Amino acid sequence: MAEHRHFSAQYQELENGIIEITFSGDLGCDQCAVEFDKFSVGADRSIIKKAKEDLQKVNLLINANGLGNLKDVVVSPLMQSVDRTKAYENRTAVYGAPPLIKTLVDTIVALTRHDEVRFFSTREEALVWLNAEPRASL
Repeated sequence: MAEHRHFSAQYQELENGIIEITFSGDLGCDQCAVEFDKFSVGADRSIIKKAKEDLQKVNLLINANGLGNLKDVVVSPLMQSVDRTKAYENRTAVYGAPPLIKTLVDTIVALTRHDEVRFFSTREEALVWLNAEPRASL
């Protein structure tokens, strides 16, 4: 039987209105999907609060380097998260995403019409893109 690396996530506010979220572990078990949903609801509240405090949309920096298995049970919570926060997000940069995660994110981006999402190989490239334009006002 395959061993699961438990899902975990960290949220950190950086300068220039950038919020970095680092994911690690598996999203390939039902309990992992529950943990992901719980984390995303809390992170979404923080994203919305930060945008309202700054009166500007936030930029998201997503570190997907540590993600492992993926299961379809995370699709719904991920789409709900994007729907909750897209009005408060300026740009989203994802780096280190495995091919399956890229495909999932591309699908969700298309379905939610969140058009300011890009993939990068490194954190540095992602930060350059996030900082290339001023943040939009709310």
